[in-house]
Amino acid sequence: MDVQAPIRLDAAATPRPTKLALIATLAVTAGALVLFLGAGRDQAGAVLVVLTSLLTRVSGQLLVLAREPRWLPPMTDWNLLPYRLLLPLQAVVLAAMIAACVRVLQGSAVPGVGRVCIALSFVYWAALAVRYAVRMARRPDQRWFGGVVPMVFHCVLVAFLFVLGSYGAPN
Repeated sequence: MDVQAPIRLDAAATPRPTKLALIATLAVTAGALVLFLGAGRDQAGAVLVVLTSLLTRVSGQLLVLAREPRWLPPMTDWNLLPYRLLLPLQAVVLAAMIAACVRVLQGSAVPGVGRVCIALSFVYWAALAVRYAVRMARRPDQRWFGGVVPMVFHCVLVAFLFVLGSYGAPN
């Protein structure tokens, strides 16, 4: 049985370096999307690699689990699932992302994922927007950064899905 510490209730508790890292992650994600939308399929591989590299969240979680540094939020701010379940799922997602990057860098589309990934990315993005709005409405004391660590990295996954789908979709 997992025993989890109580969730902190104020955004001020999110360490400043974490806030800066979250903003930087969103900025790089947005920049990667702008690059892809401007350059198109030619830059898909590079953009997918950048987005995959942003998922250093997993190493951050391992660091928090092992050392609990003050400059990172506690484990309760990182995920809804117990970590013993989350880590293997994250490893599978990262492996699939790396495999997709390799295929795209080799110039081959991932078969059958184009339009499906694009549609999923829009649904996923909408769900994240609703999740954020509901959280901030329920916990105004946490505005802007309370509990958003997972949401920021889900935005990276959404961008990855969109780029992968756009690369694989027929013109």
